Amino acid sequence: MERPCPPGTYSNTSALADAGECISCLPGYYCPQGSTDPIPCPRGSYCPKRTESPDHHPCPGGTYNPNTMAIGSYCPLDVTTYDMLSKYRCSAGMLCDGEGWTDLSNSTLCPRGHYCPAGAAKAIPCPGGTYNPLEGRTGVSDCMISKAGTYAEEGTESADGTGECSTNALRAAIALSGLLTHDSAQKGR
Repeated sequence: MERPCPPGTYSNTSALADAGECISCLPGYYCPQGSTDPIPCPRGSYCPKRTESPDHHPCPGGTYNPNTMAIGSYCPLDVTTYDMLSKYRCSAGMLCDGEGWTDLSNSTLCPRGHYCPAGAAKAIPCPGGTYNPLEGRTGVSDCMISKAGTYAEEGTESADGTGECSTNALRAAIALSGLLTHDSAQKGR
């Protein structure tokens, strides 16, 4: 009784003795059960060795693949197509939060109050005590320290911060810095 090659393998030869004679599907291709030839991985997907369906491997958020994955066209045979996705990462300052993209037309500028390094699938909020009024920022160094007398929660967009510090909070901060003694803080109430 003739049996087809299992998923992730292929053979264009008939009368194989067992499934071990089927050839493993190479990176950049997929092979459904019974394949006689490997099929190039479609746009928006990647296909590691022995892939049975590209539906299992959409390009992850922060990456895209604009081309079909012909063997050797993007990476050597000994590198999986997933490894080569770093060549197709979303640009720094941009947000690519979808899967299976074939180009960057759906990407957006990184929002204010955040930054997006290359390959960002999620915007990273500026840390507390900082703000960022601009879109498209690329790193934490783009987050600026909020104005004196204000506080800023994570992801703040304005130099005015999230709100003003209370008088007691300012006294406590000054006292902690050693500029205000306990006695002078008590007199200032």
